[in-house]
Amino acid sequence: MNHALLQNVMQLNIEGYRIRGKDMMFAQKNGFSSTEAMLILTIIGVISSTAIPEFIEIVSSAEDNVCKMNMASINTQIEIYRILNDRYPELELILNNKNLFPDGAPKCPAGGSFELDQYTHRVRCSIHGALNEEKN
Repeated sequence: MNHALLQNVMQLNIEGYRIRGKDMMFAQKNGFSSTEAMLILTIIGVISSTAIPEFIEIVSSAEDNVCKMNMASINTQIEIYRILNDRYPELELILNNKNLFPDGAPKCPAGGSFELDQYTHRVRCSIHGALNEEKN
């Protein structure tokens, strides 16, 4: 083969392939192929399918704990009122007292409402139940 022709063949670019003598190499391309992108999306999907339910469970557990602490605080104030006044208060009297709760009445973080049980004189949340109740 003639020397000039050999040089031309070695420099030839054809549709993303570079021909160099007898070896054929792929030209450098930018970005991901569709197979690589699908693999990455699959990995992200598997990770998120396990992480998201765990995150939701952690948030739910935290809301439950905060609500129980708020109920314990309200129940403590109800007992202090009873000791000082020889009677149980109405729930609104405790919740609206700025001396007891200067930052405002405690609330259920999940949006539940507090109710006072007239027999036990303890607060109960409409979502999380009472302090001593077990969740199903």
